Amino acid sequence: MFTHCSIVRPITILLTLLLASCGGAPADNPNISGGGNGGVATERNITVSVTGTSGTVVLSIGELNLTFSGDGSQTVSGVSSAEEVIARIVSVPEGESCFFTPSAQTEITVNRTADLECGGPSLSGYIKDFVSDSAIPAATIRVTHAAGELANITSGSDGSYSLENVTIGDRMVLSVRADGYAPYSAIVTITAQRPIFEQSIFLSRIDRAKTASPSDVMDFVLNGVTVLSVPANGLVTASGAAPTGDVTAEITLLDGSSEPRSLPGHYELSAGGHFETHGAISFVLKDSADNALSLAPSVNAVVSVPVAQRAKESIINGETQLIINTLYAFDETTGTWGDSQISRLVFEGVTYLYRSTVSSLSNVYSVGQPYPSGATVSGCLIDLQGNFVAGAQIITQGQDYIGLTYGTSDANGNFLIPAKPESDILVYGLMNTRSQTAEATTTEGVLVLNECILLDISTTVITLTWGINPVDLDSQLFGPESEGAARFHVFFNNKIVTVNGITMFLDVDDVTSFGPEVTTLQAFPLPGTYEFFVKLYAGTGTIANSPARVEVNAQGNSFVFSPRGGTVSECWHVFDIVVDNDLQGVVIPKNNWVSDSGCDNGLR
Repeated sequence: MFTHCSIVRPITILLTLLLASCGGAPADNPNISGGGNGGVATERNITVSVTGTSGTVVLSIGELNLTFSGDGSQTVSGVSSAEEVIARIVSVPEGESCFFTPSAQTEITVNRTADLECGGPSLSGYIKDFVSDSAIPAATIRVTHAAGELANITSGSDGSYSLENVTIGDRMVLSVRADGYAPYSAIVTITAQRPIFEQSIFLSRIDRAKTASPSDVMDFVLNGVTVLSVPANGLVTASGAAPTGDVTAEITLLDGSSEPRSLPGHYELSAGGHFETHGAISFVLKDSADNALSLAPSVNAVVSVPVAQRAKESIINGETQLIINTLYAFDETTGTWGDSQISRLVFEGVTYLYRSTVSSLSNVYSVGQPYPSGATVSGCLIDLQGNFVAGAQIITQGQDYIGLTYGTSDANGNFLIPAKPESDILVYGLMNTRSQTAEATTTEGVLVLNECILLDISTTVITLTWGINPVDLDSQLFGPESEGAARFHVFFNNKIVTVNGITMFLDVDDVTSFGPEVTTLQAFPLPGTYEFFVKLYAGTGTIANSPARVEVNAQGNSFVFSPRGGTVSECWHVFDIVVDNDLQGVVIPKNNWVSDSGCDNGLR
């Protein structure tokens, strides 16, 4: 739920003045500075950069034309701080698409920087470990679209991949495999507003590899329960031959309670619509010769999916248990979920599972229920200067259920995206960085967000997630001192802080396990050192074994942090951001366990 005032075009005054007029700094709050860091400058420099071009680009900055012969940057000095400046594209090389980022517009209002990105339609990114953020080299990426296979590529030593022969409007499925990881598929559509698409993909490590003889009944066990049972001689290779040697099952539990993106695809059903998951699991079956295995003809297997932690409250601990559910199989070719089967709730040991009989094997299964139809969310995206952001990916994420829906902002920054009716959701955008996060409650019709969501390359977004225990972890952000005021502190008891006209928010504060907690800095208001901590506020267990995870999108760069070992405390110093006098930040990993005073007062 947003509490800052709306910013709509056209902007006729400086953003800092606009934000100050939205409320500014309460005089009785010592953590908030409404003053300056040396006063208000009367002039500013504007730095303009161009990347990705193969020829000559001409831009206008106000009344001045700048010519770029290839990639580079130029600075316009001595611009009045009171002057509104418009940056426009005058000309670009034939055949190239060029847009200002992240707004994907050809004309923008500019403050201190204007970044132009050029090139033809392309797709690139990195394959990374979900927990450690480390690069995964030699991952295979199979790209399919409606006409069949488009490409089959391999990630480089730094985890990077790229694809040039893509088409505007083409829906592509990127199916990724890597040794030691569960299979995953991402969905990408290149749009005219976003022809240069960056998509990093995070993979989950397999939980267990279990070996069995193919001539015996094969019961594959995870966490003390049988999750897949195959009859003796029930598996064959793609050619129909018996397996060579023993069978290995790589099993991964995909509990989307804290991170719903751990499931492949976009939660789309092959029959249309979307679904919420109540639990998911991945199987990869191979023989000793590394041949992929499937069920033999006329053979049935039993699949049992453990119930996700977040789903237990509604489907098991609620007034009425959901005894009969639906099992969906993920289709890597279409990127959708289908082949639905009846699934029944069972209790084995200390675990609730949904159990189904299947006649063919998929690599990924999920149990769940389709959304009722009719609910949508309408809104818009803007950057710090009030420019509408086109071509951004828009996501709704359930807070009282596990599920996602995806959409794209149009040329005017507007979006209309389906959602689960009568539910609590988060809404945010992605486009080379992450936007501020809006909290909302859907209806059975169209929910119109009251304000545009901020997405800007200068913005820093910090997302904390964790498991079922401890029940409450808290985000703690400390900023540098400013003249005449103490360090500011953004946390659950001080959710909105404004310094030098720049506002920082604790967008989302979660107190009932899993998260997310989301902290957003519109920009860095002061030079100096910013510190971020995670505090164990309530519940059993530790931050480390929860496990906690912090994802940072800072001025267009992304980082992931997970707690290290050692002597665990109730305060985790995750990282610092050191900001220079040009208000550009560098993330400095810390990953240290410190005393409680660190989370209460910072370390500086």
